[in-house]
Amino acid sequence: LMLACNRISMNRSLSHLIEYRRNCLNGSRRFPIYVSQDCNDADVLALLRSYGEQITILNQPDHSDFNFRHINPNLIAYSLPMYSAISGYYRISRNYKWSLSQMFDERKYNLTIIVEDDLDVAPDFFDYFSSLAPLLMEDKSLFCISAWNDNGIPTLIDKSRNDLLYRSDFFPGLGWMLTRQLWDEELREAWPMAYWDEFMRKKAVRRGRACIRPEISRSHTFGRKGVSNGQFFDSYLRFNYLSDKPFVFNSTLLRITLKPDVYDSQFLTEVYDKSVLLNDRSQLSHLDEASPQSTACRLEYKTREDFVAAARLLGAMQDFKEGVPRTAYMGIVSVFFCGRRIYLAPGGSRGWDNNEYPDWK
Repeated sequence: LMLACNRISMNRSLSHLIEYRRNCLNGSRRFPIYVSQDCNDADVLALLRSYGEQITILNQPDHSDFNFRHINPNLIAYSLPMYSAISGYYRISRNYKWSLSQMFDERKYNLTIIVEDDLDVAPDFFDYFSSLAPLLMEDKSLFCISAWNDNGIPTLIDKSRNDLLYRSDFFPGLGWMLTRQLWDEELREAWPMAYWDEFMRKKAVRRGRACIRPEISRSHTFGRKGVSNGQFFDSYLRFNYLSDKPFVFNSTLLRITLKPDVYDSQFLTEVYDKSVLLNDRSQLSHLDEASPQSTACRLEYKTREDFVAAARLLGAMQDFKEGVPRTAYMGIVSVFFCGRRIYLAPGGSRGWDNNEYPDWK
């Protein structure tokens, strides 16, 4: 499912999806491509029609403006630029809800992969999701599969590990898959009027569940212009590395190794037992003195300021959503820095349970 508006460069995204789908056995049947076209843009609609039967066009019917005084009578009048920016978030959320209803309520798909019209995808994009689909369907401790690593810039990933996958307490978005059961039982009635991605990161929505994300992203955004006005784009997003080497995942093995009863203990052992503890974040600048390069290192943090300072030194993202750092699992953020695995990990305990995340902003 692609969400589209008025970005004519979506041709770049759509052409790659169709190209890589051809490489999949029975690709057109297994991965039908739907494009939900919002905004009533004539040029985009003409482009979509040029693809013929390769895609199915969904015309989102409601293009009405939002009356914010009706939504909240206490809101003061917005200037035109501010109104345009804020209303964009409402339009996107409205299109998401209508489009997901089309996929799950009308067409009864059990799973849907969601992309927006400014995403490039990796050659193994479809294989990645199809390999993880059985895990998502049966593991109730998960609520999504994502193609995106928020810390996926070249200086923070191991480019040789396109096989490496993680559990994450942070909802990444940017190419993600969810189940009809989640939509039916939880999301449909609670779907927000705006800021749908922030909604997905709320503790009350996530409910202690995780997503799967890759070491090397299977999606890449080129959409600097949008309702967010390029937030994080120039500093992080445009540098995110897109995997260019397909990997054949073993779906049966993933259904064992990524479940929490196996994954959690192995992950904590790697982080707390097999890594070298750094005494101070200044050692990040002298890692060659810490231990052999094949050995992972761990820097523990106890305060928000500790984490932010270490993340800044590494060049990792420093913000929190509902107290969860981007990519974190049990409070642990894993990056690959200067040829070595580095863990930013909570000190004083072996990771955090979901109810232990502090209320850091």
